[in-house]
Amino acid sequence: MRSGSDLRDGRRVERRYYVNATPAGAWAALHDPANEPALYPELALGPAETAWPAAGAIRLARLRVGLLREPVFLESLEARPAASFRLRLVGADVRGELGWRFDAVAGGTRVVHDAALEPTDRFAALLVRIGRGSLADRVEDHLRALKIRAEASAR
Repeated sequence: MRSGSDLRDGRRVERRYYVNATPAGAWAALHDPANEPALYPELALGPAETAWPAAGAIRLARLRVGLLREPVFLESLEARPAASFRLRLVGADVRGELGWRFDAVAGGTRVVHDAALEPTDRFAALLVRIGRGSLADRVEDHLRALKIRAEASAR
């Protein structure tokens, strides 16, 4: 996968949310298996390895974006509890990354979430574009779901 600066056509998106929970609470909500369907609605996640989310751990999933449906594997690239989490998504027709950073601010957490998605060919790009929602919409959905779950757990 190319670095963020090399991605074309706005395929890398970054958004920030304030979450009224500690960084440890936001991290815990992100990695709670009960939250996965809401946090990653485009991914049907398979069972996690014992080491997940540790860096280097791999997990299988099924990606649904636009009309594209394909098996993918997720590789944890960085997992620093209460600080950051980054994973790579690799399939036959698409490559991507998801990243989360947790910064303590004003009694809560600023969560910075970035994502990149790059189809490997024109046909895959067409399948990704057909359908509802953009990458920016998916990033916003991820953050909104994390905010709701982390704040509910903090109460």
